[in-house]
Amino acid sequence: MTAPRARFHFISDCLDAKTTIVKVLTVQLEKEDTIFQFPTEYQLKEHYRKLFDTSVVRNVTKSMKTRGNFRNVWITLINELKDNYLDAEGNVCFKGLYLDGAQACVDPNPTAPYIPKSETFENKSLHSMVKDMILDKFSGKNQNAKIFLELFVQECNRLRIGNPHFPQVLKVFLEGPALDWFLAFLKTHTLSYPWEFWQNSFLDTFSEIGWDEINYAYTFRYISGPMLDYALKKRNLLIDADPELTLNSQINFIELGLPAQIRSRLSKRDLNSIDILMSHVRQLEGLINNRNTSAIEHKRQLQFSNRSVSEPCPHCEKIGFPNRFHSEHLCRNRTNSKQKFKNDKIKMVNNLEVQDSISSSDESKKRITTPLIKLRVLVDNCPVIALYDSGVNISVINYNILKKLNLKKNISGAKKINTFSGFTETLGSIEVTLKIFNISKNWRLFVIKSESFQDDILLGLDVIKEFRLCQNENLKITQKCEENENNLGNEMNINTVITNVNSNNKNEASLESEQCIENYNNTVHSTTKFTPSYLLNGIDNSFSPPEWNKNNLENLKENREIAFLNSKKVHDQNKIYYDENKKPITYKEGDLVYIKNSGRLNRNKLDPIRVGPYKIQKKISNLLYMIDTGSKRSQCNIFHASKMIPYCPVPESNTHLLGGGGGM
Repeated sequence: MTAPRARFHFISDCLDAKTTIVKVLTVQLEKEDTIFQFPTEYQLKEHYRKLFDTSVVRNVTKSMKTRGNFRNVWITLINELKDNYLDAEGNVCFKGLYLDGAQACVDPNPTAPYIPKSETFENKSLHSMVKDMILDKFSGKNQNAKIFLELFVQECNRLRIGNPHFPQVLKVFLEGPALDWFLAFLKTHTLSYPWEFWQNSFLDTFSEIGWDEINYAYTFRYISGPMLDYALKKRNLLIDADPELTLNSQINFIELGLPAQIRSRLSKRDLNSIDILMSHVRQLEGLINNRNTSAIEHKRQLQFSNRSVSEPCPHCEKIGFPNRFHSEHLCRNRTNSKQKFKNDKIKMVNNLEVQDSISSSDESKKRITTPLIKLRVLVDNCPVIALYDSGVNISVINYNILKKLNLKKNISGAKKINTFSGFTETLGSIEVTLKIFNISKNWRLFVIKSESFQDDILLGLDVIKEFRLCQNENLKITQKCEENENNLGNEMNINTVITNVNSNNKNEASLESEQCIENYNNTVHSTTKFTPSYLLNGIDNSFSPPEWNKNNLENLKENREIAFLNSKKVHDQNKIYYDENKKPITYKEGDLVYIKNSGRLNRNKLDPIRVGPYKIQKKISNLLYMIDTGSKRSQCNIFHASKMIPYCPVPESNTHLLGGGGGM
């Protein structure tokens, strides 16, 4: 009696993210149609030790390295294998459990993969199955509804989605007008209607294509870009317009839409399939990319010139030559008008007016930032903030600052002044003592009362010229000295003071030193946040802007206390920083120390840096010690702790012989 044979179905699956295992899913006896499925808990390798010890299964395991592979192999059930899978009557069982029939078929296909009942698509969620569908969305524009619906049904059948679920899946692939149709049909018929109703309504709504779409598909031609993109799009348009169009007709229509120089290189005899046509079109891409576009551009210019010849040239009319008919780009007077515009003088714009126009728009504030240069000046020995503007002819002063200085009674003679935006009404003019840097003069300023003018004084060209102010490329304001004051033409700046000492005249060098001291005393200190002149004498002559200067003559006593606290705070910070890297060394009488051997300049190249060790005779303080150096003068034996380092004796090295008790 021959031994029975059985076909086992193996599949490679994942145990975790990194481990791949081989499972035994089903078994089928020879000459029987029923396929028996093993329980899920008995599909792993450890339950089939005898089966996996056979040479056939070992080879199957070696060949299944990738997840998702499957094998169907025949194995002869002899000895223990027969007892494991068959009972005494020949029924299929495993470990005393009779297996369920998973599939019944007349002609089983041994090469087709078997999907167990626990892993069928029916048990998977509809959302996960839709992700596996390969289908573009349908919008109803330039698309064939019949072809789309056929592809949709094919994908649903491939993923084993039942007909009752077709409407739900169809909604995922609709957009635009097609989605509106679905929602309207759902409101009137609901999902309980069979799929045939949905299919017929969809085809009746979107299957018919208008003449415009058909005309667009057949007349679509290549203009620019990759020719392969044109060929693929042309074919899709032809299929949507007529799905029954033959392959030769598709090739002919695609070829007719190509340029003439490309068609001349395509042989009709060689174009037997659409794939060959696409390959030839892709090979001829270089002919289109290397075309000389100068001829096309010249043709466009000629077309433009022919259109414009019917009208007179506007450039000639502007200079007094009417009724000249020629193209504008060929007009010889066109360059003259451009040159005339380039030679026009640049108009100076008032910073004040620009500030007004910018403040009227929030968007303009974000996009435009006008560089406003401010400096500190003295008006009747009172510090004020002045706006430097070289685009203004006259200088003005704010009415509010005159009220603070109690000078509004001296205003006289109301006038109108011409500004960038037109004539501006002034309250009059006032004569004040104006001091800018080192120059002090009596000057008449116009008084303006305006909400848009937020600064104290606006310095125009009249003040800039008389006070010899200039601006460098870094937007810093400096003051030029006259030749009789300084032959070298020095510049006084609030940030830098250049001192050029004349060796022939010592008086000028002393004046420069005094100027340096004066500028330093009038500069805000980085530690105290006040000027030294203000803290010592109560004089406020700082050149710094008001946001940097916290001087206040009314609170001098409080500001001195604030300056002391600021100085103490910085001192404490520096002390903490110094103490972090400083370890104090304490010495006692009798300690041995090394002493620094004179200064660096007094030593020879080979002299030691320190000498000693010497013994400490007496501790005078924590920093001064009396050292026994052998000198007879007691003053030479007193040293500072910074010139001493402690003596560290070198340990004596004890040598021991390695080995046994005997010698060498």
